Amino acid sequence: MRGSAATVQLLLVDSCRSGSLTRRKGGTRLAWCRSGYATGDLDSTLDEMTLDLRAGKSWDLPVVTLMPHVAAGAGLFHQRFDAPGQALSRTSALAHLSAGLTTSVDLTGGLYAAVEATAETYFFRRDSSSEETAPERVTADFAVALAAALGWHL
Repeated sequence: MRGSAATVQLLLVDSCRSGSLTRRKGGTRLAWCRSGYATGDLDSTLDEMTLDLRAGKSWDLPVVTLMPHVAAGAGLFHQRFDAPGQALSRTSALAHLSAGLTTSVDLTGGLYAAVEATAETYFFRRDSSSEETAPERVTADFAVALAAALGWHL
């Protein structure tokens, strides 16, 4: 991965459904994500493990289902470095809030395809300087996540 970044994500979702034409969905989502980058002398791998509580409302249109949603969750970041000299691994607790829109279409036999766009804000402790004596501070980082998925209605 020289000079690039890559991400792999695994989701386990437990959603609740009710109603016919309009549905309320909510539930929990357990996620693991691995990303990494490589530049010159430094390679890094970041694992993110989170548990979310999620709520939304679905509208079944003639071809697709639209579901705006909000979520709150907590988890861990674990970052490892491969660099000359000493670069210690680190683990940080995180909290996050998100809001987004999922668009899904039923295919066949309970199979569905979905596309999701989510705005996320992560809160975690970060060193405020490269000096060892510098205090840590809580920071907020904003991200936009895009995902595509195939799934089965159980």
